[in-house]
Amino acid sequence: RPTMLFAVAPWWHFLPFPTSPSSRLRCETAVLRESPRVPARWQATPDCERPVRWREVLITDEDCKLQREEAAVAAQAAAARAGQPATTYSELVPSLVTVEQFLAANERAEARGRLLAVKFYSQRCRACLRIAAKYRRLALDFSSGVDCYEAEQRSARPLLDALGVTSVPTLQIYRPHGVVMLTSGAYRPEELPRVDKRVRTALRSIRERPGLWLSRGERLEATLREQSSPPSTRPP
Repeated sequence: RPTMLFAVAPWWHFLPFPTSPSSRLRCETAVLRESPRVPARWQATPDCERPVRWREVLITDEDCKLQREEAAVAAQAAAARAGQPATTYSELVPSLVTVEQFLAANERAEARGRLLAVKFYSQRCRACLRIAAKYRRLALDFSSGVDCYEAEQRSARPLLDALGVTSVPTLQIYRPHGVVMLTSGAYRPEELPRVDKRVRTALRSIRERPGLWLSRGERLEATLREQSSPPSTRPP
């Protein structure tokens, strides 16, 4: 008589999937992979000079190409500002964490007659790392008319929730007067040439023909200020 065997799944297989807001935010590409321990001979070597097997952050040749482009942009910025301190990434693209900081950034942009762009990203998202150079170049090219910022998924969670960001990397562009979102969309590496061209066209159109955009979008300022105010000060 044959013997029947039954396989029992481990207990953790029956746990429900997490449903917290942070777990619902998805990244458009793979999260940084867990690498085996890097041999000592490669630990002090930059990723792009290592064999592919031992790379930790810049995994593909495309990642390395974008890193070189970022270095070239930084050199271009330094050359353009001869005699002045070099512009670092954090100076060119400041970080936003709270709704209050986002509103203050809109106020500064409005006072100077500029637009505002925000890139939303995650430090664990390879796609987000790969667009850093492109976003810096965008900030340099439109530095005369657009204030560029970025917000990181974990540290700026309330801001992402308030602005309806559900995936990263995402790019949003705002008209500061009334905080009106003019455009929002994914900023994925595989579509960078097409998306970058679309963003540049939109920014140029908004800057050169602002009258066409005055009636577009919903004013978010009042709602955001209400959300960011303490409960005791909110109207009944």
